[in-house]
Amino acid sequence: MPDLTTAWDHDGDLSEFLSTYSYQPNLTPKLDSLSQEAFTQEVINEIALWKTDRYVGLQSALLQELDTVKSLRPGEHRKAEGLISRLVEVDGVQIAMASTFLRFRNKAVFQIIDKRAYRVLYGQPFKLKYNDPGVGTYLAYIEKLIEFCREKSLRCEDADRVLYEFDKRKNHAISIN
Repeated sequence: MPDLTTAWDHDGDLSEFLSTYSYQPNLTPKLDSLSQEAFTQEVINEIALWKTDRYVGLQSALLQELDTVKSLRPGEHRKAEGLISRLVEVDGVQIAMASTFLRFRNKAVFQIIDKRAYRVLYGQPFKLKYNDPGVGTYLAYIEKLIEFCREKSLRCEDADRVLYEFDKRKNHAISIN
């Protein structure tokens, strides 16, 4: 193990390190100003997301565009391709998270793509190529889900949860690799 420099060993002013601190720059100032405010579940959720580095801040224009997908009808998922592309460009949003936003906005059209559901639908692991945001993979996944639901007489809005639970019960754990 290489030598470790501890803060005890530093002879200078340690406050100089504070000037470069930039963890979760949009949320940290908000949380720092909560000293007298009552904690609500929303605040606790934001703190938990801050701590796990999972906080996602969407701009209001993108939030408004996300609301527009609630008017899409089953089979119209490709109309949201541009929105999905913009979502995965946001720091902290990958295709699984984007699909989750979409699912909770319009579950009749969009389902969550995750490792478990994907592998029991396709029979192979869910892996994206380097620098592939997964938009095309997700749209193809939705089409495969529609086909699967028709064949198995399953409501499409239940498919992600059914496949997730099926995989948990029938298959081994997800590998970290």
